[in-house]
This record gives sequence, C-alpha cells and structure tokens, in this order.
Amino acid sequence: MAGAALSALEGAITTFGEVRFLAAGEEEGRDARTASRILNELPHLHTRLLTGRVIAIVVAVGLTVRLSDKLGPWWVTGLGLAGVALLYAALAVGFGAVARARAVSWTLPMARWLRPVELLVWPFGVPLGALVLFLNRRFPAPPPPSEGDHAVREVEHMIEQREESGSIPEDFAELLLSVLEFKDTVAREVMVPRTQMKAIEIGTPLGDVLESIVREGHSRYPVFRDRVDQIEGILYAKDLFRMLKDGMLDGDLKDAQTLDRIIRRPVFFVSETHKIGQLLREMQARRFHLAVVVDEFGGTSGIVTLEDIVEEIVGEIQDEHDTEEPMIREIADGRWWVDARVSVYDLAEELEADFEDAVGDYDSVGGMVVEIAGRVPDEGESIQAHGFELIVREADERHVRRVEILRRPTPSDDESVHAAE
Repeated sequence: MAGAALSALEGAITTFGEVRFLAAGEEEGRDARTASRILNELPHLHTRLLTGRVIAIVVAVGLTVRLSDKLGPWWVTGLGLAGVALLYAALAVGFGAVARARAVSWTLPMARWLRPVELLVWPFGVPLGALVLFLNRRFPAPPPPSEGDHAVREVEHMIEQREESGSIPEDFAELLLSVLEFKDTVAREVMVPRTQMKAIEIGTPLGDVLESIVREGHSRYPVFRDRVDQIEGILYAKDLFRMLKDGMLDGDLKDAQTLDRIIRRPVFFVSETHKIGQLLREMQARRFHLAVVVDEFGGTSGIVTLEDIVEEIVGEIQDEHDTEEPMIREIADGRWWVDARVSVYDLAEELEADFEDAVGDYDSVGGMVVEIAGRVPDEGESIQAHGFELIVREADERHVRRVEILRRPTPSDDESVHAAE
C-alpha cells in the first residue's frame, strides 16, 4: 500500500507541473510551504520516491516468502509472490490514475501526508542518488526540451482547459495564447508582403504623391530608387504636409521635385527571421514605426509596422481609415456573410429564424459551428443546421472566424411551391 501511494504521489507531482508549484508557492499557508519544499527538493524527490517503492516491494516479498515457508510447499510461495505482484500493480495503477486525474486538488495534501515516509527512506536514497548521478555523468542522456518551452506548453494547456470549462472568456483566452506564441513569431509572419506594400519611387512628382496619400490613407511610405529592392528612405505624410503648409515647396507640385530632401533616413532593415518580440523592443528604443524586411539576398520582402506587431497580440486594430465591415452582411437573396463572433440570438433575429433549440454551451455563431461539428472545421467545410447551410470561410486552429450562411428550403416551403403551381 505504501509503495502504491508513493507511486501515485510521483504521478501526481509530474501531472501537477512546475508552473502550478510556482504559483502555489507564491501564496500563503501550508500549501505554499509544501509547494516551495517540493520545488527545492524536486531533483532528489524522485529518487526518494523510487527508493521507497523498492523498499516496499522488498519488504512485501520478504514477508510473503517467510509466511509461505510456514504454510507449505514451494508452489505456495510462488502463488504468494504472484499475488503480491498483482496486488501491487493493481494498487499502483489504480492509485496513480486517480492521483493524476485529481492532481490539482490531491498533490499538495498527499505530499504532506507522505512526508514521514520520505524521511524514513531518505538514508537509503542518498547512496541510490549518488549512483544515479554517477551513471548520468558516465552515460549522459540527450538534452531534454528547454524548461522554458515545457513551462509554456503547461501554461497553454492550463489556459485551454480553463477556456473549455468556461472559467475564462474565449477572447481573453485567445489574448493569453497570443502572448505566449508571440516570442516564437518572426517578421516574415506579420509583415505586409512586397506584392501588397505601397511604396513610392523617389522621382514621383509631389502632386502624384499627395494624391496617393489622400487616396490610400497611409501615414508612412517606403521610398525607393529604380526598383523596390533599393529603399532610400521613409516618407512621413506629416512631413510633406508640414512643408506644404510652411511654403517650403515652391513651384508646381506636378513638377518632378525630388523626395530626397523630405524622406527620413536611415532605413531600419531587418531579416525575415527576426523575432518580433526583439523587433518591438528595438523599434521602441530607436523610435522607428516602420521596418523594411529583407530576404537572405538583401532583396525587399515586405514591411512591418508597430501596428502589425501589436495586432499579433490584441488582434485587428480598426483605425480611422479602415472601413468596418458589418458583422452580418447579406450578399444575395438567402445568403449572408457572418462574423463568427455574432451572437446566435442576433443572428436569429436578423435571419428571422428560430434558433431556440440551437442554444447550448455557447453564445456565438462560431461556438455553434464547433459544437455541431464536434471540432473546429477547416475552411470550406459546411454543416447543415436548422434549415441553413453554414460554410466556414475563415478559421484557424482554435476558432472559426467567418461563416457564409445559405438558407435551405424546408419541406413546408417545397409543399407551398407545389401548391402554388
């Protein structure tokens, strides 16, 4: 029984995870003291628990052999040993499964209860620990994944569990996960690609430049000479407007007045693989709002702005130049383009549909789609629900983003059509 309990404690400690121990250690009370002790002793704790299990097995086997010698022939001893082994295995597996399933609530109390057993086996664990240390040095194992990555995975798992249980809202969980993923994101993943970036040739007449600024609404433009791979500087629209206001630009704006004396230098160049966390700090320190992303050959791959980096955490930022698309937009008779964040109730009201039986453990259209499908569908997949076909148009690994909805005729509609004919 003691060996099975020690095995269960080891499984619970592994499942509980270092992140939870750190969080518990920052609180007050007995649990905090226990968590801090486990964290400090973690390298040696597994050796003690293993020693305790071995001692428990040896004692159980010894008692079985002693009793069997008094009870009869050799086969009785064999049956006794087999029974002890089966009983230990059953208890270890059973206790371990329950302890891992209830690791959050059981780990710290179990660690307190079994503390006397740990102290009893401590003298035996010292030589075993020395042997393990010697073998590890003699036959080193491959390096494990970094502790930081392991901790991040634990936190991600905790956030996803809390989101599924409803403890934290979906949008807040998404924000937390975005922060965790932020450190691994590179400039190539968030940049505006070369094919979509707006840039100006340095010899463009200022009148044409002004028309582009007014039409497109951007505040900064890369300025190149001859081709986009030769970026000369960055044009700030406010600099051009200030010079116009102060009368510093003479003559006809249609003349090919050079941008050379207006653009700002130097240009901030970064590689495609530059981590955006580091890039954000560098842009803040050097007061750059725009960086040019270059490939391995020095060619322009795209541009990345402070807004692009911040949006990677908080999501799309709507500014005064963006045209906000309605959450529910009818694109044809019986067809709608719907943001998955729309409430099921609002959708029912807009479509004049009866979704009363559709309401479950979700509020949004995206939640309804995931609930019906049993998973997050891929883009292009469709489901049938309540007389409508819902086609997933935008989705990522965790959420449905946008849905196209088509009204499908019901049997009563078909009967009405036939009756009219």
